[in-house]
Amino acid sequence: MPIITARLPEKLKKQLEKISAMEQSDRSTVMRKLLDNAVKEWRQKKALELYKQGKFSTGQAARFMRASVWEFYDLLKKHKIEVSYDAEELKEDLKAIR
Repeated sequence: MPIITARLPEKLKKQLEKISAMEQSDRSTVMRKLLDNAVKEWRQKKALELYKQGKFSTGQAARFMRASVWEFYDLLKKHKIEVSYDAEELKEDLKAIR
């Protein structure tokens, strides 16, 4: 696993130490988990943004956020975003099924 170094404000360092103590885990593990969650959240937000702009189909958005189409539909529902589904997406989905 590669090592990445980052400078953190003292306040953030203390927060990480508190989380580490509460999770009974070392700081590196906590940082990896938090970063993983942040990247997942960013991918979801970006997928929604690009979907709303019409730059992603539902399938593309789901793949981008590394989730199933059904999980993406759940996310759309959660954020009250209308589903747009056209003939091209139907062809794409049918091709994926085969």
